[in-house]
Amino acid sequence: MENRYKAGMNITASEAPENKLVILRYYKRIYYCELVGDTTHKLLSYFEGDLIAPSNA
Repeated sequence: MENRYKAGMNITASEAPENKLVILRYYKRIYYCELVGDTTHKLLSYFEGDLIAPSNA
């Protein structure tokens, strides 16, 4: 499997780390996300390098 993050995972983007995202799907090396709690906006798309891994601490 080439994707690092799974659908349904909460994550943040490096461009706006204060916004929490949820990954809806992964397709052709692009993660399609939406803001947590806001289903009215368009999907946001990110490459893996644009996302910040969640901390386990």
